Amino acid sequence: NDDFPPVVERYDNGLFVTCEGNFKSSNGSLSFISDNGDIENGIFQEVNGFPLGDVVQSISIIDTLAYIVVNNSGKVVVADAGTMEFIANIEGLGYPRYITQAGEGQAYITDSDGLVHVLDLNTNEIIGSISVGYAPEQVVTNENYAFVANSGWGSGNTVSVIDINSNEVVETIKVADNPTNLAFDGSYVWVISGGNTLYDENWSVIGHTAGALTAINATSFAVEKTFNFIEGENPSGLIAYEGELYFKNGSSIFKQSVDATALSPSELASGNYYGQITCYNDHIYATDALDYSQNGLVHEYTTNGKLVDSHQVGIIPGNFGF
Repeated sequence: NDDFPPVVERYDNGLFVTCEGNFKSSNGSLSFISDNGDIENGIFQEVNGFPLGDVVQSISIIDTLAYIVVNNSGKVVVADAGTMEFIANIEGLGYPRYITQAGEGQAYITDSDGLVHVLDLNTNEIIGSISVGYAPEQVVTNENYAFVANSGWGSGNTVSVIDINSNEVVETIKVADNPTNLAFDGSYVWVISGGNTLYDENWSVIGHTAGALTAINATSFAVEKTFNFIEGENPSGLIAYEGELYFKNGSSIFKQSVDATALSPSELASGNYYGQITCYNDHIYATDALDYSQNGLVHEYTTNGKLVDSHQVGIIPGNFGF
């Protein structure tokens, strides 16, 4: 009998939420918010019978596969994005942060030790590593180039530009201290930098450097706009959507036009936000880790800041993928 039941793609239409779990507890998990509002928590462990690991940092969907970055376990877990069935572990990493497709058949994995690892998507093997700045965070791509934010855990102030055909750094661009998130609006690669906190020899705070929102020409790599924040503010979580930039600062989410000539954000929503934000199906999603021990929340807003719903997910939700 050659008739087999069809494979049910349970996770085709919706938004994945990575939940870090408690440090060194290996209780990181993955939640799924379907387009009709249904919530499923712990989906990877439910399907496979074993946990993802320690600190589930981020997720990227590439073709039909989910690449789940598990930071403190030093690995990337590969699973079928529709069924969440386990396929492979990519190991031998330090403290990976994000994975992004970079050209045909390969992806880049940022690692806190100052490397971008080159992953062969056909074999799930690391085929090389590229030295960038310390503690690289997010990567965005445009045509033949990848832009990497080198945070330095606060002290970094560069963006590395990698030619994805040669896997070599071709430009290093100076920005404000602590660049973490990048977004491409079709013309500019925008960089949000949180600024650095300065300490004396006794680890007492003695000052701050200013964060900034920086626009890099995606073709010439020239810095064309720099909007400085007030020293001591710590903006993060940048995304671009339909001519607007969305980012976090303090206890609020703000938006600003990509055409603005000065820093002029308008407050979209306020709350106890943690991790990244994203835009999915014309809605803005943000996470709330609550007390960092119980299951957290994902808040869903319209692009005008109206709260649509709040979804209970896993412990310490921090990132999204779709």
